[in-house]
Amino acid sequence: MKIFLRIFSVFFFLILASACAKGNEYNDLIDEAIEFHQNDHFRGEEDSRDNADVTVWDNGRYIRIAFIDQEGNKVRERFFEKVGGNFEELKQYEGESLMSKKPDYQEQMGEEL
Repeated sequence: MKIFLRIFSVFFFLILASACAKGNEYNDLIDEAIEFHQNDHFRGEEDSRDNADVTVWDNGRYIRIAFIDQEGNKVRERFFEKVGGNFEELKQYEGESLMSKKPDYQEQMGEEL
């Protein structure tokens, strides 16, 4: 009986931990895209996942990141395409054409919508 309770406790903890994890299957992709943006624009910690509106399409091929300032205004918006292991920035009109498609994943300020 004790073994069963231990196994159940571990199993329950693993389920709870995975449910509480930020993001989902796109978690690494989002972190990589934000890091790419930070390195590209030398913005440091100013632009982070905690102040971003993120949208992912086409199984992670395309990603939109809009950064929000303290007043709640969108201050920067970038669209990327993941090609191989690299990000390529899309032109604004290319990115805006994605907005009419149904997203695979969305989050705002680090919380899944």
